[in-house]
Amino acid sequence: MNGAVVTKPAFAVSEGDELAALESEKYVGRGAYKLIGAFAAFPIDVRGKICADIGASTGGFTQVLLENGAQLVYAVDVGHGQLAQSLAQDSRVRNIEGVNARYMQPEIFDSLPQFMCCDLSFISLTQVLAQMSASLTDGGEIVALIKPQFEAGKAALNKNGLVRGKKDHIRTLDTLCAFFAQVGLSLRGLTNSPICGGDGNIEYLAYLEKSDAPSKSFDIKKIVDIAFENADKW
Repeated sequence: MNGAVVTKPAFAVSEGDELAALESEKYVGRGAYKLIGAFAAFPIDVRGKICADIGASTGGFTQVLLENGAQLVYAVDVGHGQLAQSLAQDSRVRNIEGVNARYMQPEIFDSLPQFMCCDLSFISLTQVLAQMSASLTDGGEIVALIKPQFEAGKAALNKNGLVRGKKDHIRTLDTLCAFFAQVGLSLRGLTNSPICGGDGNIEYLAYLEKSDAPSKSFDIKKIVDIAFENADKW
């Protein structure tokens, strides 16, 4: 009302007040917009594919996969009871709870995924990508969200837990790009996430293929520069 948000069910208004109704949020988690950004940036096609959302939480990534035609999505998370009910009750979703991605085994899947995505916290991708690769079909693809705050080391964090140094971002991406081949993954795409993390940290999206083909080369400094320019929260 009058430009301010009113959440009370009963609130007095006058004839001169301006009222506007806000659209309800479409997605079960804001992280959905990160995967939407990956679909916009990379040639991803999950139509009719078996997919896995690692670190699913409420299921923002799962929701986006279904919207883009996934046949089946395994929603995997270390926690319990987090997946939105609308997704937990969807026949195209298999809710796999209590699984730590660091110790994930292919046997948890009835059929190996052809596409995986992950949005993980408090753990480096270097600790989980080998397990993801082992659970992926040959030629399968991964979109991995890169969170520098869990990759760069404590020395790179400021008092608010933010990684503000561009050099730390560049070092993080350089290290990961060199690591991917060690776990049988070829880097096919790299870009900044369209939104920052909930804590304000700039994040990135890596598009990977399970293949022994050489990784593509990217101008990491340019990607970092663009990410800092487009950051929506500091």
